[in-house]
Formats: sequence, structure tokens, C-alpha cells
Amino acid sequence: MKLGLFEINSEKHIGLVPKAAPGKVLPLSDLLDGRTDLTSIIERPDVISKIRALDSGSASTNDAVDLAIVKFLPPIERPGKIICLAGNYRAHIAESGYVEPQKQANFTQQLFLKPSTSLIGNTATIELNGTNAKVGWENELAVVIGSGGRNISAADAYAHVFGYTILNDLSERGLNSRIEDRSTARPSALRE
Repeated sequence: MKLGLFEINSEKHIGLVPKAAPGKVLPLSDLLDGRTDLTSIIERPDVISKIRALDSGSASTNDAVDLAIVKFLPPIERPGKIICLAGNYRAHIAESGYVEPQKQANFTQQLFLKPSTSLIGNTATIELNGTNAKVGWENELAVVIGSGGRNISAADAYAHVFGYTILNDLSERGLNSRIEDRSTARPSALRE
């Protein structure tokens, strides 16, 4: 099931890209009583079952709109938290200018928060200025949590996932002046 938030004619809609019409998006405004917040779906299992029925082809897609004419917005405009993992593999740590940990070494995972105000939709302009010196980008898999919890076991983790989306993570790497358990790479002449 592919859901998203989009804008057409200056109006926001939650939409479904139906399996029967993959090049189109079906506005779900009537089903959602005009709500345009994807969290309203997450919190309503009865609505999810109706959307699944639409996706399976049991309803008309006559009201579907061509994907080419819509403006996609972030799927969840203002999530409560965006928690990201920095340097989650050795080569990425080296690419960021830090010494790559030894293969047998355990290293501390670094988490960072992104403000929800930094979210923009697909094809939106990313504004940079003269203070941006070392901008890096990464395509990431973002996990949308549907129900919270505490001390969740690995076996139960997927029960808390609502879905997945793509996140283009843009960071100013020049701001990473000090990261615990990591040292900056030395010039190659000094390594020998």
C-alpha cells in the first residue's frame, strides 16, 4: 500500500497510489472526513482496512489524479521525532573525514535529531548559503513508527512499524567538530 501527502490546486490531500493505477494518486479526502494528516490514518485501523480494500481494486479509481501534476509533500509534515543514525558503517565514517574503525572494533553508534521543520517534499528546493562548506547527502530508508512503546524486544519491533518512506538526508558535515570515540583522519603521509 502506497500512501502519501500531496498538493493539487493549492489543496492538501492524503492519497493512495492504487495497484490498479500505478501512475495515479487517489485522494482519500472523503474517506478521511477532509483530514490531511497521515497520523489520522495511523491511529485508525478501521480506516486502514478501507484503504486496503481500495488498493486491492474493489473500488473505482475514476477520481485518481495523474502523479505528474501533483506536488508531493513530506508524508508526515510534523512528526514528533526524527531520529537519525550517523556513520552507521565503516566506509561512511571514513568518507566523512574520520578514521575508519578496525574491522574487529566495536564503535559507538551516534544518533542525531533532525527538526521536523527541515522536512520538504519531493522536488522542493533545498536552500544553501555561503556558510555551507561541506554538505553531504544520503538516501536513507525512513521507518514510520505507528505505535510507541518502551523496552520493545527485537521480536516485537515490527508490530510498531506503520510503514517506510525515503529520506534524503542532507547534512552540513563541517559542523561535526567533535564526535565521541572518533578521531579525524590524518594526512596519508603521517599514516606510515
